[in-house]
Amino acid sequence: MTLNEAFAKVIKTARKDADLTQEVLSEKSGVSVDTISFIERGEYLPSMNTLYAFSKAFKIPANQLIQEVDKLKPKT
Repeated sequence: MTLNEAFAKVIKTARKDADLTQEVLSEKSGVSVDTISFIERGEYLPSMNTLYAFSKAFKIPANQLIQEVDKLKPKT
């Protein structure tokens, strides 16, 4: 699994666990729906600002998201 795919899976899972649509996440985070969609499809990596905004919207620490990504991506 690539880093992009790992972030895509973690962000989408966290959004669904928080019971948020992409539209509501956009409102809460200030990140456009298009950008959220690109991230969830693995086409973009979130910036640190975006990751922090998502973590606030999900009400979980940003480092928890990063730890989940780290569990998924292959070790080199």
